Amino acid sequence: MPDLILYPVVVPKFLAKPSINKFVLINAPVRMAFYTPNCAQYWFKSNATMLYGHIENFAHRIDHMNRLRLLQDKTGGFNTFIPLKFRNKDNDMSHVAESSVIEDLRNYAIARIFMDNFDHIKAYWPMIGRQTAQLSQTFGLDDLDGTIDDSTKIYSMAGAEEQTPSLTTNELIDLIKSVGKNPVERDTLYGVIKDYKS
Repeated sequence: MPDLILYPVVVPKFLAKPSINKFVLINAPVRMAFYTPNCAQYWFKSNATMLYGHIENFAHRIDHMNRLRLLQDKTGGFNTFIPLKFRNKDNDMSHVAESSVIEDLRNYAIARIFMDNFDHIKAYWPMIGRQTAQLSQTFGLDDLDGTIDDSTKIYSMAGAEEQTPSLTTNELIDLIKSVGKNPVERDTLYGVIKDYKS
């Protein structure tokens, strides 16, 4: 296992408590940042992410997921895990090939099985496209992130499948129902607002 370098993180004053100890772990050989908030000491839950499909290998992904899993065991501070696919358009890593849809789906399935202490695994459909997001529901993902308008430009600029991401509620419901799943509208904390079972 590579050495880890600890860096202090500045916590905003309105969140700071004297007992909070924050740090960033940098996996030195691949320079992957890993921020480990002690979420239980905050008054809200957060989301955990992992950018994948660029210069890391499978061992780095498992290491990243394992650290999140252990932190979730310790704090229970995450609502969901969001694997974020690297897109290579118009950036300094344009020469790096993107992961295939098969690799994406395998990554989601492994995350769902391995990260069993996370209640939700999210597919960010504007990044991976409607069809892959739809299929990902059969690989363990249970959150498609909702009705997004065209305000999320960073993913489109990086070459995401959805160049003008926008789904109505009815389109999202149909997307979910077409693979035999039950659409449920939720709030930020995963409280049920409306069940579209019928």
